[in-house]
Amino acid sequence: MGWYRDFEIEAVRSAPADPHPCGDTKNLLLGLPIYGVVVNGIMEETAMTEYFNTPQTEPMLTDGKFAAAPDYLDPGYFHFTRGVGRTVIFRLPYLSAISGARVHALKQDEVAARLPRRADLLVSPDGIGWQNLGTITFESDSPKAQVSSGLELGREYKALYVAFRIDTVGHVWIDELEAFGRTDISNAADITPGDTPGIEINFVNRYPDYSELFGVHNVLLSYHAAARGEPETR
Repeated sequence: MGWYRDFEIEAVRSAPADPHPCGDTKNLLLGLPIYGVVVNGIMEETAMTEYFNTPQTEPMLTDGKFAAAPDYLDPGYFHFTRGVGRTVIFRLPYLSAISGARVHALKQDEVAARLPRRADLLVSPDGIGWQNLGTITFESDSPKAQVSSGLELGREYKALYVAFRIDTVGHVWIDELEAFGRTDISNAADITPGDTPGIEINFVNRYPDYSELFGVHNVLLSYHAAARGEPETR
């Protein structure tokens, strides 16, 4: 894993339900620690510092406190730098009904703090099957702004784990991650597992077996090149 702590996603085939379920919709991530972070791609060693990539033990993503200003020096931002993307995973206390999500991020062109190109919302009721419920996109014409963008699902889905897969090409400073829902799961739908975005989460500390790669047993990588000054032939 490198910079972030090694972890395994615990499979919970019968996730506990809240004994006193609440029907009010709220931010279910408020105050929760990060369960794990997966680097999508390769993070350069020079970026493995607390300034470029905030340690996952820091609480800024879910503390409910927003940055005071759209400025990269504000201590309220959680930093991601390079590595193509991050999948940030949270585990809820109980099986819950997820209905939407929101990501708050910084745009500051003068210091190359960019908005993510996208953030996918992934959920799992058991840590085994995952579904990508949708994509959050970001827009702002301002060269310096705090940008909030969200996703409304139109229905509720059962989830014990919630993950955000965020593009992090360059510098991406995130203020808060929010997942909205209820602990009353009586009207929540089951997910449709098997979406490809979940596969990379479950392979944190192991190789996939053949069944998880659609039965593929052998992969051949082939490179070709032409000598300098000679035409390329195929």
